[in-house]
Amino acid sequence: TLGDLVTSRNKSFHKQAVFMQDYEETDIPFEGDFQEYFPTYRSLSIPQLRGYFSWRTKIRKGIYEPVPISLVYIYLYELLNGAGTAGPEDQLRKLKQFTDQYEDPGAPNRYELFILKRNVNDWILALGILAGLPPAAIVPYVTDEFINRDRNLMILHNPQEYSDSELLDAIQYFSGKHLQKTPVLQAEYAERGLSLFTRLWRIGAAETFEDHRPLFQCCFGELESRRWYPLLNAVYDSEQTPDDMDYMLNPIHFFHCRSGRWTEECYDSSYEGIDRFKGLIHEADCRFRKYLKTGRYLKEKEADQWAVPLIESVILEDKKAVLEASRPKITIDLSGLDQIRRDALTTQNSLLTETDLPEAEPVAREPERDAGTAPDAEPAVPDLPIDAVHLEILRTLLQDGDVPSLIRAHHLMPAVIADTINEVFYDEIGDTIVVCEDDVLSLVEDYREDVEQIIGGSNR
Repeated sequence: TLGDLVTSRNKSFHKQAVFMQDYEETDIPFEGDFQEYFPTYRSLSIPQLRGYFSWRTKIRKGIYEPVPISLVYIYLYELLNGAGTAGPEDQLRKLKQFTDQYEDPGAPNRYELFILKRNVNDWILALGILAGLPPAAIVPYVTDEFINRDRNLMILHNPQEYSDSELLDAIQYFSGKHLQKTPVLQAEYAERGLSLFTRLWRIGAAETFEDHRPLFQCCFGELESRRWYPLLNAVYDSEQTPDDMDYMLNPIHFFHCRSGRWTEECYDSSYEGIDRFKGLIHEADCRFRKYLKTGRYLKEKEADQWAVPLIESVILEDKKAVLEASRPKITIDLSGLDQIRRDALTTQNSLLTETDLPEAEPVAREPERDAGTAPDAEPAVPDLPIDAVHLEILRTLLQDGDVPSLIRAHHLMPAVIADTINEVFYDEIGDTIVVCEDDVLSLVEDYREDVEQIIGGSNR
């Protein structure tokens, strides 16, 4: 059967790779092209084999020369099967070292190199688990993206176990880059903003929402179990793998093997409710900006109104905390009370002749404002980071003018123009304001007045 042929091929390569692990060649260039899926030594002619081992000799000395990508896979398969390595951790180190340093500027398809590096990342994880290495020995060799995803999911899953700064980083990781630009987290508002966003998730995580599910589950789903095929897309002798095994990579990521059949238990990276999470953060940003009077307000979205009660409860708690912090703190030292009483008895006659007025309780005052500033005055709209050409195009759209001629005159692409304008105005409006359909630009009518007001305030 096909499975038997694959198994035989893999076992044969494993034996040959170990046998040839110390062989060296020098100054024999690899000539010709070579492309093959799952390549092995048998795929090469004798001159090509000598060229390969000459290239491998240089690699082991830190000299990285470009060769056909299929030849690179043979070297990686050697490492996977332990050839030229001192054990599992050395395998991981050499796999990572190679992909970090190997670049092929002459490769006809840079996408091939991207796929290779992604494969190696998956192989490192699989190889470490199959070898039974502890997570701490595997994690340093896996890409940051993989590690960050799981770490930030763990933080959101158990927010009470992490600091405010760690929790905010996790919120920003899944909400997108725009939250990093919110004025709520900038300059004078940063400390209050940090408290508001982290309190939002901590309070929300303790409540249930859709279908009586916890907020985390509504946004990121549940742990799912699916088949896992470690090193299936590599030439690897699977007889080295265990029959039964349970492995915990972290508290939300597990691997199980029963009779050679592997399953992976984790959160699906598509996150079934990620739009719900982003909606919560967007609505919170809208209302936190108004609450703190930061200016640069966002438009609220009807689809996110489910989050309003949670957000308002956070704002109410913050108001109470601010009020409590503004009250004067009075401390009384009771250690000298007996002495006070004795002194009072000796001076009773003189005290009867004096007027004893109670001390007035201090009154909490509102924080002072700068002279000439109205209590609810909003800061002026800041200048927008938009050049004159895009601003002219936007004004022409507002006036229903001849935009196509303007675009042609400046040799621009409609889709790029739309992306540029929408990126600039996201902080101001929080939504797409220009749509590009069939290379025709149009303004979203719901935001016409907002755009006119903003441009008027930012006219150069």
